[in-house]
Amino acid sequence: MKIALMMFLSMVATTAFAGGVSSTISAYNLNKVRPQTIFTITSTSSESLKDFLLNNVRPALRSFTDKTLFEGCGEVAFNASTKQYSVMLFSNKSHLACVIDPNAVAPGFKSMNVTIHSHGGNGQFAMNRADRVFTGMVNDPRSLMMGGENLEHFSPTDFQGGAGFLATPTTVRFQNGADTECDIKVAACAANF
Repeated sequence: MKIALMMFLSMVATTAFAGGVSSTISAYNLNKVRPQTIFTITSTSSESLKDFLLNNVRPALRSFTDKTLFEGCGEVAFNASTKQYSVMLFSNKSHLACVIDPNAVAPGFKSMNVTIHSHGGNGQFAMNRADRVFTGMVNDPRSLMMGGENLEHFSPTDFQGGAGFLATPTTVRFQNGADTECDIKVAACAANF
C-alpha cells in the first residue's frame, strides 16, 4: 500500500529539544499511529473542484484543525458516473504529520492522485505520543515543546510529497513541486489542476 506523508519538519526547537528530526518515517512507525476517520465530504454533481475545496472541504478541515491543533488530511477523489468529488478526511492526532492512504476513498470514487491537508497550530505545543512516534522520539523521557507551523503556506516537506492542496485559514493553496505554490482562487493557479 502506497502511503504519502504530509509532515511539518520546519520545526523550531525549544525546551529540551536538541538536534534535527529525521524526515524518514518507517512503515513500522506509521503502523503505530493509525489514522482515524474524521468525516467524508462529497460535492454536488454541479460543483467544481475549486468550489468544493474552497466552500466545503477547507472550512470543515480548518474547523477540525483549529479545535484540535492536529493535522488532517485526505485523498481527493472523483466519481465519473455522478460527476462528484469526495474527500475522506483522516487524522493521526499529530501536530506534525498526517498519513494519507490513496486507496482510502469513498465507494464509487477514484483517487485523483492529489491530496489535501491542513497544518496544525502556529503556536508552541507539547509533543504527544503520535508526534514522538513520527519523529522517532517515542522513548525520549523529556517533556518536548515544538514551535508551530506556517498555516498559510506549504512546508518544504510538503513539496516532496507530490501534488497537493493545503487548507489554510483564508484559502486553499495548491502545489506540484518546488516553486509551484499558488492560491486556487487565482485563475492561473486553477488551470494547474
